[in-house]
Amino acid sequence: MIKIKSAILLAFILVSTELVLSQSQLIFRLWDGTENTYTFNTLTKLTFSDKNIEINKVDGTKEPYALSTVRKLVFNNDQSGIKTLPQNGQKLILYPNPVGDYLFLKNIPSGSHPINIYSLDGTVAYSGYSSSSEERIDLSALPAGFYVLKMSNNALKFTKE
Repeated sequence: MIKIKSAILLAFILVSTELVLSQSQLIFRLWDGTENTYTFNTLTKLTFSDKNIEINKVDGTKEPYALSTVRKLVFNNDQSGIKTLPQNGQKLILYPNPVGDYLFLKNIPSGSHPINIYSLDGTVAYSGYSSSSEERIDLSALPAGFYVLKMSNNALKFTKE
């Protein structure tokens, strides 16, 4: 099992160039109506605990948020649940997002493809293979949270309710 040590490494899976990183954002929308935006290239680590989210920045500073104050986290990096696969130009579709008990994938290219789902701490939450153009993945055992699905050279983020 591959252990990824920080959430920023998952962001690097989602994007492949410094240009895209400089434009990709993590947005904290708080219950009091405020919004705080961070670009990925200014972050080193995002840590979740039982009651807090802590952002570690490249400059060495840390910004904690109480989970009770966070209404929504938005990953704004133009990487939606629809991704063009380079092998055949079809669009891989992941739905619904947020996911309940089942995640569905459509337009999977022909052949056998490993599917791995990672939690934000880098642990493998699901591992399997797809050999058809559509898949239904049972995620009912996963706790609520943010996840990244990696298939071949592609990664899609989603939320589990």
